[in-house]
Amino acid sequence: MLDGIGFPWEVNKTWEEQYENLVEFKKKNRHFNIPRADCSLYASVRSQRRRYSSITPKQRDMLNEIGFDWIRKERETKEESDYDSESDDESSEDDESDEEA
Repeated sequence: MLDGIGFPWEVNKTWEEQYENLVEFKKKNRHFNIPRADCSLYASVRSQRRRYSSITPKQRDMLNEIGFDWIRKERETKEESDYDSESDDESSEDDESDEEA
């Protein structure tokens, strides 16, 4: 039935493919603050955090081995931005110290 209407069966990447993408992202960026623009990986990371108790022990172990952040960082909860870079954090701290002076 779904084949008849042209259902896109391969829309979602497998867990393993998303894991590999996450590993590459971590190597490149040294953090797990996935920008919202990377819709697939962003959604995957959010899902892993929400489903901690329902993913397999092997998957949990694999994520733990790469130092996965199970709790979202403060910067990831900002609704207005994709994610803040460390340089943005430093410049905002400088702005705040200028205001206090």
